[in-house]
Amino acid sequence: MSRRTQEFLFANAIHHSTSGPFTPAQNGLIQRHNRTVMECARTMLAARNLPHKLWGEAVLAAVYLLNRMISKRSGDKTPFELVFGRKPQIQHLRVFGATARMKEQEKKRSGYQKKLDDHSRKLVMVGYCEANHTYRLFDQSGSS
Repeated sequence: MSRRTQEFLFANAIHHSTSGPFTPAQNGLIQRHNRTVMECARTMLAARNLPHKLWGEAVLAAVYLLNRMISKRSGDKTPFELVFGRKPQIQHLRVFGATARMKEQEKKRSGYQKKLDDHSRKLVMVGYCEANHTYRLFDQSGSS
């Protein structure tokens, strides 16, 4: 560990304990958290019959959701609350893999369309963008 890291930890009253390399048994709590995240991701993909190539999106969505769930271990607070000191907003949460519609830009629409023609594409919601409470979408048709 570098001197700079040691100074940072000391200055911020952070107790740092190390484990031996390649000994996951010494990281029991973290291994359990990793397992929980991967089980959530696997379940979300399987429940919506989504391809395994979206595992990264599923992991990000699982962590996003787990950080907004109450933990009895931390006094009935969410991890989000512990870090930011306020309750997380959850009104924007949606079911992973739910159908979503995205309005297509006018110049990307194919040919002439009438007023009542569909101006959107059917996509699948696979995650969240934290900065602005928007959604990450996946096009199952393979078109861009």
